[in-house]
Amino acid sequence: MCLDVKDPNYIILWSDGLSGAELVKASIDSFNVTRSTGEYAATTIDPHGSLSARTLHIRPNSMVRAKTDYLVLDTSKTPYTVVRQGQGYQDVPQGGANRPGQKANTEDLASTIADPVAALENALKWIKKEKKL
Repeated sequence: MCLDVKDPNYIILWSDGLSGAELVKASIDSFNVTRSTGEYAATTIDPHGSLSARTLHIRPNSMVRAKTDYLVLDTSKTPYTVVRQGQGYQDVPQGGANRPGQKANTEDLASTIADPVAALENALKWIKKEKKL
């Protein structure tokens, strides 16, 4: 982001990530094994029919969040310094389903969706406000 093309004022960096993924990884792995085999610890856990043939509803968990983190670096200083950091995300629509044959992943349990557009918008709003553009 710059006011003068020959002399950039800021660099905006971002990356998508998932916080809390480690909290659910083991559960997701176990779910996927159970989903594909219908068994847990060599014991069938679904006496009314095969778990692998059912559609299951997955509810997001507030402990797991997908987000885009951003950093704004000021290039007028050497070395460049971080002058702002933040996030961009959207809330997850409720009511996801896992159909027969599908595997679940940690993102299925996330309560938010990473949104790089929102992160960039937040960074640009801050620059505009800070520099009174």
